[in-house]
Amino acid sequence: MMNNRIISTLVMLFMAICMNAQRLAVNTNLLADGLTTPSFGFELTTGNVTTLHVSAMGGTPLIGADRFLGVTPEFRYWFGGRAMYHHYIGLGALAASYKATPGDVVHDGNALGGGITFGYAFNLGSRVTVNFHSGLGMVHYMEKRWGDIETPEDSWEINRSGNIFVPINMGITLSLIIK
Repeated sequence: MMNNRIISTLVMLFMAICMNAQRLAVNTNLLADGLTTPSFGFELTTGNVTTLHVSAMGGTPLIGADRFLGVTPEFRYWFGGRAMYHHYIGLGALAASYKATPGDVVHDGNALGGGITFGYAFNLGSRVTVNFHSGLGMVHYMEKRWGDIETPEDSWEINRSGNIFVPINMGITLSLIIK
């Protein structure tokens, strides 16, 4: 499983480099990393003031989850006159798989959604940036839930689904511009 993640990450990075982007940066979300959910992402310019950012994260976070895997692509428009500088607004998506056990209730499912992100980036050097960002979005979840209801653990039927507003793409991202 870990080899598949490493290979997928390397393939995404190779594809991004081959796109001949004006700028390419690799990054990690320090907030997610601090919650023991390692993250890795890349961002490439698609125009003078636009970028495409894709981030993947996964692990067993401290926030009560047994498993969390997620991917968050986002298209960003930068207001600072150039890409990867100053403040931006982003339109993003989220795809996640999770298993969480808060208390005696188990939630095992998937989520898909999207929303708007706002952020601000500043340079620490010629190739290193820090980006503070947060957003709000709508997520549709489908899960198998048991513990507080009469559902056996070995049943694979979805018994809960719904839509909720959640914070999306929240974090402090450290980026290294490699091209």
